[in-house]
Amino acid sequence: MAAAENLSKYKKSKEAAEAIFAAVGAQKDKDTAVKFVYYASETECKNLAPKLCALFRSKDVDLAREAVDGCGKIKSKETVDPLIKLVMELEDIDESNTGAGQPNMPGPGVGGQGQEDERVRRKRELLQPALGALRAITDEKWVKGKEWLIWWNKNKATFKDPG
Repeated sequence: MAAAENLSKYKKSKEAAEAIFAAVGAQKDKDTAVKFVYYASETECKNLAPKLCALFRSKDVDLAREAVDGCGKIKSKETVDPLIKLVMELEDIDESNTGAGQPNMPGPGVGGQGQEDERVRRKRELLQPALGALRAITDEKWVKGKEWLIWWNKNKATFKDPG
């Protein structure tokens, strides 16, 4: 872990970022894997974009969230499309019917916290960080996925990576 922390200080270094990220897949402990994604992102290396975006689909919500946060750090144009897609998917998740199909099950806040739909949890954990990453990359302030998509389709061709 100390080595990853030290390597993370090499800003924009593809070699440092990839060395740290290589350790992610080898980790059996999810908290350690999350830390490695954090340190890899700290390098701000844009080459991490496809690897971070691939983690959006991780079953581990903490790992997916760290990948989303990492996109906001590396500020790569390459992450905008996947982030918008993620925002739109998360916005489509209906939070009102958690526990659907399970009669007599208490809803959230009525002693049924353990019954919370995993998709709803993903939405709660990832939507705001995804919007924050988009804002960090683009300096735009859109609120909804469709707004982001309209803006991006108009500006994608001329948008330059920040920094």
